[in-house]
Amino acid sequence: VIYDIYATVKISVSYSDHGKICAALDDLGFITEDTDFSSAVEITGKVRAENVDSLQAAITELTSARAVLTELSRGFDCA
Repeated sequence: VIYDIYATVKISVSYSDHGKICAALDDLGFITEDTDFSSAVEITGKVRAENVDSLQAAITELTSARAVLTELSRGFDCA
């Protein structure tokens, strides 16, 4: 088991943009822990802390800055 520093993040995105970001999430090593389909889609999960900026940039580009990424916490974890 290898431990690393992970960031837990929440991504709020519209239904129409949800499909656009799914592949990017996988490519950047995002581990989805929960998805809430309400008025918007809220995806909660974790990603290596070193990849948060890359994840933010990819989501911003894919959604024309309509999605919001919020970092909730950081800590050691394993994947």
